[in-house]
Amino acid sequence: MSLMTAAAAILTIVGMAAAVVRRGCSRILATTSVVIGAIMLAVLVLPGFSTVAAAAVTVALLVPVVGPFLWARVKTGRPLAGWQKFAAGLAVIDIGFMALALFLMPVHGAGQPRASAVPMAGMSGHMTHMAAGGGLMGGLVLLGWMVCAAVVAVPAIRRRTHGVFPHAVCSGCMILAMGVMAL
Repeated sequence: MSLMTAAAAILTIVGMAAAVVRRGCSRILATTSVVIGAIMLAVLVLPGFSTVAAAAVTVALLVPVVGPFLWARVKTGRPLAGWQKFAAGLAVIDIGFMALALFLMPVHGAGQPRASAVPMAGMSGHMTHMAAGGGLMGGLVLLGWMVCAAVVAVPAIRRRTHGVFPHAVCSGCMILAMGVMAL
């Protein structure tokens, strides 16, 4: 296992632990974080694990996560309350960006070549690696994920909404882990 893989695995585990460590945190967010973390660990640990399959499983996670919120909204006819809106928003952001990042990430494997040794037309060797590994798009996806998670989490943290900080730490660790995996 490479140093980058170990670092990404540790960040993933820390993110999963942050989501479940505090009593009273949103169970939906905690469960979502654990499942997303498990998918990330599978991509890291199992050589050749399909990132497309991992992205598909992540997108499928939207149904059991968003379903209860939609059912409650239809049943009561009222919009989501503060914590429900935060939990649903952060879960959808994490799931959506995670699926997109997994889809763009190259398959992780021990014996896999890093990038083509022959530069593409007019590109330097570094740019070839970025283009082959989805570096630029992956970086933009991670940056977008970070901004969206911050837009949802920072106001809730400033209002001292119950249980928000652990989930903000979890999202941050997952984003960092994806960044390390993309290197």
